[in-house]
Amino acid sequence: MKNITLLTILTFILSSCMTLHKGYLSPISQNIDESEFAYNRTVHGESQATYVFGLGGGKPAGLIRDAKEKLRTANPLSDGQALINFTIDEQFSTFFGIITTKKIIISADLISRK
Repeated sequence: MKNITLLTILTFILSSCMTLHKGYLSPISQNIDESEFAYNRTVHGESQATYVFGLGGGKPAGLIRDAKEKLRTANPLSDGQALINFTIDEQFSTFFGIITTKKIIISADLISRK
């Protein structure tokens, strides 16, 4: 009986911490002729929510919208600039099933007219 209990506890401890990733790339959302633009850099914004026993993470705007607003606030566009090729990465982590974290990272290519 002690061996089964020890094995169960050991299995729970070793298998209860994990991180999952997923993401996708959006198509160019504007009618932009890329030959008229030059690539400047990649910009990003991120947002995160943490849950303890499933409670928490009460962001009123939502994680994706919050990350997008942070991206735009940190990288204001000048005349002749545009953001294209938005990528959304999602990371989900859990520690012993008690603390769960969800993180959204939105990145985009900043381009400007040649």
